[in-house]
Amino acid sequence: MGRKNNFFWGFVILLLSVFAIIFLLTSCNKQIIDLNYDFHYAIIDGIGKIEITTWNDYAQSDMIQITDKNGTVYLTHSSNVILTNK
Repeated sequence: MGRKNNFFWGFVILLLSVFAIIFLLTSCNKQIIDLNYDFHYAIIDGIGKIEITTWNDYAQSDMIQITDKNGTVYLTHSSNVILTNK
């Protein structure tokens, strides 16, 4: 009876581990795991490449606000922007 019980709990732990790994690999999104991202440049459609000081994306929207080194603020849809470090 003890051997079956150990097998059961081993199986449960293995199953939970697999689900945790699948969850982490498929949902690596800033909304799931809020990390600090550091970008120095943005390429904005119609504007070009700019050096940025701050940026903010909104949780309930697809908009992004970018402030460049001159203080100009750009508010645009996130599909129009590529944030990069190069």
